[in-house]
Amino acid sequence: MFQSKPVIDPVNMTEDESRQLGRLLLLIHEVNGDVYFPAGKSVHWVDGDDDFERHEINLKYPVIIRTSRHNPQQLRLEVIGNVVGAGAFSYVYDILATLVPQTDGSLEKKVKQRIVKFQIEKKHTYEVVDNEHMHAAAVPHLHIKRPVYLDYEGKSASFLVGRKMPGKSLEYLVKLRDTIILSLDERLRLSIELIHALQEQVHANLIVHRDVKPANIFVNLITGKKSQAFYIDFGLSKSKYEYDKQMAGTPLYLAPEVWKGVNATPQSDIYALGVALSLVWGASALKKANVENSLNRQFPGLFTGMTALDPGRRNRIKQIISKMCANDPAERGTLQEAEAAFDALRYEIMFSAVDVRKQNLLKQVHDAAYHLRNDLKNYYLHESDKWNINTIRREITKVMWKFPDDAELITEFVNTFGMSTLGGLTDRESINNKMKELTSEYIFMKDDLRTAYKSLDQLVQGGVPEFDGIYQAYLTSLLHNVSRRLDIKPATVDDLPELSKKFSKDIARIQLEIDLILRVKNKLAPAQHYVRRLPQASLPASAGGLFAVKKAAAMETKAESQWEIPTESIVSQFYDNNIPTIRKK
Repeated sequence: MFQSKPVIDPVNMTEDESRQLGRLLLLIHEVNGDVYFPAGKSVHWVDGDDDFERHEINLKYPVIIRTSRHNPQQLRLEVIGNVVGAGAFSYVYDILATLVPQTDGSLEKKVKQRIVKFQIEKKHTYEVVDNEHMHAAAVPHLHIKRPVYLDYEGKSASFLVGRKMPGKSLEYLVKLRDTIILSLDERLRLSIELIHALQEQVHANLIVHRDVKPANIFVNLITGKKSQAFYIDFGLSKSKYEYDKQMAGTPLYLAPEVWKGVNATPQSDIYALGVALSLVWGASALKKANVENSLNRQFPGLFTGMTALDPGRRNRIKQIISKMCANDPAERGTLQEAEAAFDALRYEIMFSAVDVRKQNLLKQVHDAAYHLRNDLKNYYLHESDKWNINTIRREITKVMWKFPDDAELITEFVNTFGMSTLGGLTDRESINNKMKELTSEYIFMKDDLRTAYKSLDQLVQGGVPEFDGIYQAYLTSLLHNVSRRLDIKPATVDDLPELSKKFSKDIARIQLEIDLILRVKNKLAPAQHYVRRLPQASLPASAGGLFAVKKAAAMETKAESQWEIPTESIVSQFYDNNIPTIRKK
């Protein structure tokens, strides 16, 4: 019998506590199927060899057990913190740490920005969480994990773990708009990003959100850089092709057709976003939500406190928002049209002080970055077999060299394209060098990981009879995960440092396993294995270990020959036709 008298803090455990708690929780999960362990004392009975055994656990924080997103055979333990949000039937909690079971039963702690949604359903089913998981899993930035199901006081309940979004909710910014004062440019950029994010994150994945509102949008305002917007909470979402007459959503943001029981479409989301945008531009929320108020939508208080905005431009902004909130879904236009309208206004306002030639060039650079971003995304989605990492670098360089090496132009290009990794760089040479550095590190790290993978795979294929079946299953799982990561193709520049970091962790983990296997097999002292971390790294010819030492220059030649980079641009000819090559006088 294990009896935990003192309180165990799952976030800060000794090695003995980690090993004892890990083994016990996994045993209870395996035998009884328990997935939730509350804070405080709890008693668990486990069927032993002779009789039931009583185990008492005293935890400082609750713990849930879930399966890995990519491998259901692997378990993860999430330590639950404080409440950070609540809905009608759900609560959202912080995740303090993720505990990963090791082969000796101990728990390795990893701290990541995650939250968990605890939800109770009216009916004794899991339809709501299953629907949310299905649609949210198609949205990459949410990092949604497989749901955990349990019976809670006779009702169906679930835990759904996902990424904790950076920044604050749009609702928070709207409520504190008298304190958090946004500049005119920040409002315009935010409006553009909210529209673009709805298209990229929701509608492009063939999803109708059905609950677009400030509380379900997170915004990361970065001074001097492009704002980021993230749509969350897909609990009411449905497929674009799914037809139903359910009146789902938050009443203040419902489109007229939804009030009338007509099938919700992407145009219904556009209406809701138009209402949310009116709040960004100073409007007050309507006090009463009904179908009458949703028709011929009014925006009381619009532009409150914005004295610097002249009447003509106020009217243009109101026209954009009013069109998005038109009574007839067919008259609301597209998100691309709304984004272009805000874009045009931003350039007219923000660059009116510069000469016409510079203003036109800024607009051309912006359009080029916007088209390039969309073209590269489409090429990535539809021509993935031809995609390689140098595609991004080549296309960015090709476009950048068509306009002058001017700090304002470079900044506009980087912000519009959405490259946070390159933020703060204001000349072409710096950007080119940074991209080379990121690309080279990614290529060499991936090569090292592939070599490490082959070394471990050969040892596993040769058999490791000195170890039990659990450890061999762990090695097989590790190889599976590494193989999956090696198949990932970075879609943007910002993916490179993150993937390189993960490659490095995988290499270190494989090295530890190879060292352990060789020590046991050959009864040797721990061996030191060398891996190149950067292309500039060099090792003496005498360096030993499992990983072959290659000269950086030779490796780069090999990689270049494998890329098969076409000499002509693989994306649209928009840039050749629309950006004049202008030299500064």
